[in-house]
Amino acid sequence: MTSLTPVWLHGNQFTGPLPEFSELTDLLDLNLGHNKLKGIVPASLQNLSLLQNVSLSSNLLQGLMPNFTGGAIKQVDVTSNNFCTNDAGTKCDPRVTILLSIAKDMGYPTAFAENWIGNDPCGGSTHWTGLTCSGKDDITVLNFPNMGLTGTISSNFSLLTSLNRLILRDNSLTGIIPQELTNLHNLEEIDLSNNKLCGKVPSFRENVVVKLGGNPDIGKDHPSGPTNGGGSKKSKTGVIVGVVMGCIVGALLVGLLAFYLLKRKHSRYSKVQSPNSLVIHPRHSGDQNAVKITVANRVNGIGSENHSNGPNDIQVEAGNMIISIQVLRGVTNNFNEDNILGKGRFGTVYEGELHDGTKIAVKRMESGVVAEKGLHEFKSEIAVLTKVRHRHLVGLLGYCLDGNERLLVYERRLEPLEWTRRLTIALDVARGVQYLHGLANEIFIHRDLKPSNILLGDDMRAKVADFGLVCLAPAGKASIETRLAGTFGYLAPEYADVFSFGVILMELITGRKALDESQPEESCHLVTWFHRKIIKTDALPEMVDPRINVNEETISSISTVAEC
Repeated sequence: MTSLTPVWLHGNQFTGPLPEFSELTDLLDLNLGHNKLKGIVPASLQNLSLLQNVSLSSNLLQGLMPNFTGGAIKQVDVTSNNFCTNDAGTKCDPRVTILLSIAKDMGYPTAFAENWIGNDPCGGSTHWTGLTCSGKDDITVLNFPNMGLTGTISSNFSLLTSLNRLILRDNSLTGIIPQELTNLHNLEEIDLSNNKLCGKVPSFRENVVVKLGGNPDIGKDHPSGPTNGGGSKKSKTGVIVGVVMGCIVGALLVGLLAFYLLKRKHSRYSKVQSPNSLVIHPRHSGDQNAVKITVANRVNGIGSENHSNGPNDIQVEAGNMIISIQVLRGVTNNFNEDNILGKGRFGTVYEGELHDGTKIAVKRMESGVVAEKGLHEFKSEIAVLTKVRHRHLVGLLGYCLDGNERLLVYERRLEPLEWTRRLTIALDVARGVQYLHGLANEIFIHRDLKPSNILLGDDMRAKVADFGLVCLAPAGKASIETRLAGTFGYLAPEYADVFSFGVILMELITGRKALDESQPEESCHLVTWFHRKIIKTDALPEMVDPRINVNEETISSISTVAEC
């Protein structure tokens, strides 16, 4: 499709490396943000002469920070990736370049894309998965057993001249063992057992321990496959017929898919403006964990004032998200008061731990409101979380419908936070809200953004939660009027989520609540107190949460956020 001009594929679950772009000479606008793309940014994309706008944000891209040299470039967003540096003019450390070339031949494994961060594999702040170093610079061990690795063994392993152990056992690697590996003069052990390798085994030095068990085709020129006992004319005819039938079926499937996409484009999308546009919005109706919610007066949209409270409005698909009331009673000690994390408008949130060690937060609707507004909030929350999917929006672990019981289950984690972690959380929340406001296939306003609605995953990345009060904006409107909704201390209807986000920033800086009645009257309201204190330019250090380790670099960053 070499005539494409805009390509919008943001907010999906696309993975794998970026393709070559050299033939897309008419490309003007490329949005691949908020996917799970891996690998490096190809030079063919960076050199496109007509490209004006490009977004690669919130992926797992690595290597050199891209430097778009086309004369037409107006806007570039490559934030929230794992590039080796934050400067497009700075090269990656040679070890990083070698390791990424090795990962390329294995299809850029996700474990490497998520954990190989920074420009120093041996001395950086983040541990690189599978690496052991001697001193500050020398990589001596690569240990990648049982990681589901596919692809081939890269000859570039030989460029890591200090390597003395290479462990790749119990994977699904194919192809031959590169002859170049015999040039590793410090190599003591190479374990390639239990893969799918074939071909001649190179001659390693006598003192090298070579483990190749579990590779049935090793020593053979080609991997063995199923045989038919002689390759008769009948079998060849069967192959030909099978290929022809496969082509016919494939053509029919492509035709049906094209017809479906065309129908859906005309009925659901208004942003496709020309035949040279490619727009794929996030859709999750096929997700095995999808939950279908039917709400009366759906035409009014989620967050509408008109809604039904009938229990039969809820239809559940895919039972693997259902968690029984017995399990939730067990993990919360029968909803014991000691397990309470907090209370909201329509219920209480309890902490618990599943049998596999997963720490959870269970939001339990109060029985007195289930038949009223609470049921609509319950429906809205699940409906929104099945319409949008984003790395910085919370995902449901499950839910429970049992009599009058309505419970939602999320993952949770809690530990003291240093400033860099708090700043990362702030950026994560901003990206989640930005996605709701303009990058999702529909525009939503959260209307109840606050710390208790921000959850942290195992990786300590923030996810926006609690979509019970979310409001669906009418199509084509960038701003709307809504009724008053949310939590006192964060409310400002004229600014909606933006004001609430500002209050969260103040809380991250100070460690104080938006409303704290234990404080003197003149300082119990955080926004008023913060605004009054910040006017005094020398007051910021004494406003900072004492649990934050403040130094010159930290206070400079805090000052920037305070100004925001």
